[in-house]
Amino acid sequence: PAPPKAGAFKVRRDLMRGSTLLKRYYQMGNLPISVQHCPNENRIHWKVPPEKLDYHHYLPVFFDGLRVREEPFFFFARRGVLDLIEHGPKRIVLVLPQLIEPLKKALDTRDPAVVRTALEVLRAMVRADDRVGGALVPYYRQLLPVFNLLRGRSSNSGDAMDFGERKGGNVGAAVRDTLEALERGGGPDAYINIKALVPAYESCVGASKAMTGAGYRSRFGGASAAQSDKMGRLMREAIANRNRRYHDRQERREALSASLGTPRGGSPMAPPLGGPRSRSEEPPHVGFDAPPPPPRGGG
Repeated sequence: PAPPKAGAFKVRRDLMRGSTLLKRYYQMGNLPISVQHCPNENRIHWKVPPEKLDYHHYLPVFFDGLRVREEPFFFFARRGVLDLIEHGPKRIVLVLPQLIEPLKKALDTRDPAVVRTALEVLRAMVRADDRVGGALVPYYRQLLPVFNLLRGRSSNSGDAMDFGERKGGNVGAAVRDTLEALERGGGPDAYINIKALVPAYESCVGASKAMTGAGYRSRFGGASAAQSDKMGRLMREAIANRNRRYHDRQERREALSASLGTPRGGSPMAPPLGGPRSRSEEPPHVGFDAPPPPPRGGG
């Protein structure tokens, strides 16, 4: 029988169950909102101007509603967050630590509609205030693993026109646009942190310029020459260290193969059919201090 599926892209219904803060507050009448029906797209009628609300209290409530697709609460969550960002862009960075957990839960659901909405909100936050992009860099480890998972979820339409992409219907394209927005607004530290968590991401600044200080100076005007050169040097050192670790692993693998009598490029011998090897038959441990393998061949 075929092995079971890992379910990496399966929608996590457990994160979408239960009552959200938005639903409880709305049912108790504690939210100053109602639906305003419009010809094209419905909007929220605010009974109190959004700029007069306490963002530390209300913005996390609307963010918590992003992970559930139950209507009208999903509409209230998306439209409410975008309205609050539009009317108070300078106040978002002060509430940012309270928004990371609900935003992560929305991304972890893997539901295409929820993920697209969370990415739309994230892009709106970065574009609303220049400080938000840099403040999000320490939280990349909580947010970007899902980006790396969903980066390739793009529909291959061949030479046909994908009309859903302009509406954000393509999750892979939305992930790419969000990563580019994070890099543009995150300052000189953004690209190296994105690259560490999404290795296949290529800089929208330019792959040749992203590795050098000149590239950072040309893209991020606020970074000094010393900071830009330092970031370029750190990236080159990180790549050199990664290559060094790779060659060390190759040497240890060859040493282990030589100690087991395995030909070059082969795999270690399998244990006998009667069961696992005894302790005396176990191969010797090859560590960092092991002598180099003997030369092969007659040359």
